Amino acid sequence: MNTPLVAQLATATVGLLHLLMACAAWLVLRGPRHSQAVQLWAAGTLALGVCLALGGLAHPLPPGLPAAVQQGLLPALLLAALVLRVLALRRHMGQPLQLGACLALVALAATGWALCLQSADPRVPASFANAVLIVGTAIVGRHAWEDSRSSGAPTARWVAWAEWLLTATLVLRAFAIAAAPPVAGRWDWWLVLGAAALAALFGNLGYLSMVLDDLHRAELQARQARIDETASRAAAEQTAQELQALLVQRDALATEHDSLLEMLAHEIRQPLHSAGLALQHAVQVLHQPQRASAAQVGAQLMQAQAVLGDVRSVLDNILATATLLTRDAALVRQEVALDFLVDLTLGDLGARQLERLTVAWHTEVDSLEVEPGLLRLALRNLLNNAFTHGGPAVNVRLDIDTLPAHGGLRLAVADDGPGMAPTQLQMPPTLPGQPARRRLGLSVARQVMDLHGGQLVLANALPRGFVAQLVFPLPTDDWGLDDAQAEALVNAGKGPALAQAGASGARKT
Repeated sequence: MNTPLVAQLATATVGLLHLLMACAAWLVLRGPRHSQAVQLWAAGTLALGVCLALGGLAHPLPPGLPAAVQQGLLPALLLAALVLRVLALRRHMGQPLQLGACLALVALAATGWALCLQSADPRVPASFANAVLIVGTAIVGRHAWEDSRSSGAPTARWVAWAEWLLTATLVLRAFAIAAAPPVAGRWDWWLVLGAAALAALFGNLGYLSMVLDDLHRAELQARQARIDETASRAAAEQTAQELQALLVQRDALATEHDSLLEMLAHEIRQPLHSAGLALQHAVQVLHQPQRASAAQVGAQLMQAQAVLGDVRSVLDNILATATLLTRDAALVRQEVALDFLVDLTLGDLGARQLERLTVAWHTEVDSLEVEPGLLRLALRNLLNNAFTHGGPAVNVRLDIDTLPAHGGLRLAVADDGPGMAPTQLQMPPTLPGQPARRRLGLSVARQVMDLHGGQLVLANALPRGFVAQLVFPLPTDDWGLDDAQAEALVNAGKGPALAQAGASGARKT
């Protein structure tokens, strides 16, 4: 096979490679996202393939081509191919196309080509065409390298290295053309032919991978955006639920606040009214000593004193409630002798109440680590509750014993009165319809026991009566009671048999 035929077949093969790769890139990458960039690249590669196939890689053109094709169409295709490939890369990177600069370069190249055609030396047009290819491939390679640096896609470097390899071979051929007119089949021609074939393969494959990487990266970003949106929506829903819970808590606190204010108003108004009436009757008796005996005067004064004691008890409960509700500091405990604390609490009772009270000790424990003021108030509330609601002839018993099975100390106040309704045993501070005095006193006792890590246990005795118990954990064993244990220890006591029991929830401090 002669050399001209081999050169023509090799040139046609390189042109066909460009044509096939252009069609493959367009078929694979066509879509709405990169349609314009893919169309520009495919059109530029297609034009470059036609130019290389017909132009013989800038060696003397075949004699059968018309002069218009040789001097006009092929140079125009060469410029258009290079410009379209540069515009495709700029479009892919999101940069402006700069059509004005491209048109200016085309005009400059056309003017240079027209001047080169005036020369009789065949090396001048060949050198100019070779120079245009050098500049064009170098610019394409630079844009591909910039895309790899901006997007981080390594496949964009394939395009850059393939184009720069072709640029390097074209530079070597420029020296060969300057020494002698270009001839097909010479070493420089074969060198450029091989670099053009590699550029057709790896350049287009690199562009194809570059766009696919960009699509994959965009898909990952969209997926991450959906994940972030889902997480943000979940966080917003959780925040909304937390806000809703806070609103519910706020409404509950507001309701409790209103209920407490109503309770306190009733607690203050009724004892003050009773104290005023008692004092008024006492004053009337004192103003008419001839009509009243000493016993009547003493009875009126004793009644006034009892009512004032109730007022003092109510005020103590109100102040204790306000203190407990606004307490921020930890509970300050100290070891207190039990007999001293009991005697101090009994000193708050009236003489008639002390006559109907029995105190029984069933333990050798003589001290307890508590806050004495709060414990005195809680125990006094239970005693006052027994005397107030047990009836005028009620008898009250205070039992102090230990619970060996649970390691606790119990102060039980039992009376032989009518007892409490079963529905009032579970939550003494908030039941509507229950007498306000009982609700406030038991509420304070419950809060005091919660602060001490103990329990307030309420129960009715059989056949009649009511028992309220303060159960404290001993310092040697830090434990709490649940409802089942509370009911068991109530039924295990030494007092009368109990029908029903209720306990507040304990918490450790």
